[in-house]
Amino acid sequence: RMDTPYRRRFFDAPKHEMVRACLASIVASINVAVKDCPDTEISLTIVDNHSDCHAVDTFKGELAKAECHTSLINPAPEFIDNGPSMRASYTHGRDNGRDIIYFVEDDYLHDTPAISEIIQSFGRIAGTYGHDVVLFPLDNPEDYRRIEPSNLLLGHSRHWRRTWTSTWTCVTTRDIIRKYWKHYNGLGNYGIDSGVSEH
Repeated sequence: RMDTPYRRRFFDAPKHEMVRACLASIVASINVAVKDCPDTEISLTIVDNHSDCHAVDTFKGELAKAECHTSLINPAPEFIDNGPSMRASYTHGRDNGRDIIYFVEDDYLHDTPAISEIIQSFGRIAGTYGHDVVLFPLDNPEDYRRIEPSNLLLGHSRHWRRTWTSTWTCVTTRDIIRKYWKHYNGLGNYGIDSGVSEH
């Protein structure tokens, strides 16, 4: 997505190495969360999109370092593009997720306390609003270019800002996914239907 002549990735590395580093970062963050949030059951599932055998072995090697239940699935061998890949992820979350579900794309590098912050902030922020919420756990520089009214909310150890857009990466509940399924399902047409975008 960002690896174009107009918008380069932040570092010059092959895609497979970037994905491995991002997976390693989320595993490290989960391992901290397992210690910080002992009452929270955490699991990590990779919904794979036609990775070659070497990449799958790399993913399995990183998953083996996680101190939680892990799995690697390829539920729809016919999907190739991003949209159908995300539809498969959302479908898996809808059908198998419990409580809070975090969907994350393969190019998100995590700060070590990120998962702990998400877990400990989600309930606090949902309680402030009085209903389930959707979190976009990224300090996105693009959001600072738009001047619009916003709420600032205190999380566990960081501030969160209300925003009206997100990428496919988000944290929410299974109830929200089910309630708004037609919208999540519709994102599966990204790259197929020009009227569908992440925002």
